[in-house]
Amino acid sequence: LDKDGTGTINLEKFQRLYLPSNLLAAEWAVQCGLDPSYLQNLREKVLGIWSTIGSSGQIKSSACWEFLLSDTELMNILGKGSKTTGKAMLQVMEALRVMTAARALEANVDDTFVYAEEFQRLYLASNILAAKEAVQHGIRPSYLSAVREKVLKM
Repeated sequence: LDKDGTGTINLEKFQRLYLPSNLLAAEWAVQCGLDPSYLQNLREKVLGIWSTIGSSGQIKSSACWEFLLSDTELMNILGKGSKTTGKAMLQVMEALRVMTAARALEANVDDTFVYAEEFQRLYLASNILAAKEAVQHGIRPSYLSAVREKVLKM
């Protein structure tokens, strides 16, 4: 509820409890075994990374992914102790453009910046689970990128 980390919950924040997208994400997270401590640890790590790389309020997308894909602690948290799985999940998230999803069909999305709110999408249960499923089913990031490119040309 307290996405902006202010420590206060107003009516607008409280009403997020019944948003269908939040209810479905919570249900999916429970069904797939994502426990709250895992999500909390991941959230804290992501926010800690942002405080390091996003101090100006934005970071170039390519630099952001370069940093993330070199952070072994993040990979271990994301992969529940498996650096290999965590890295594969990050690569899928990069191919899916989880942080710039609202701008996913822009041709020059690689040259855009990532902002704080977008960066926080790294710890959303829906994005974690999508990446986990892709990795478990052997869907490679290169395939996802190729699909994206074909869609952009339509």
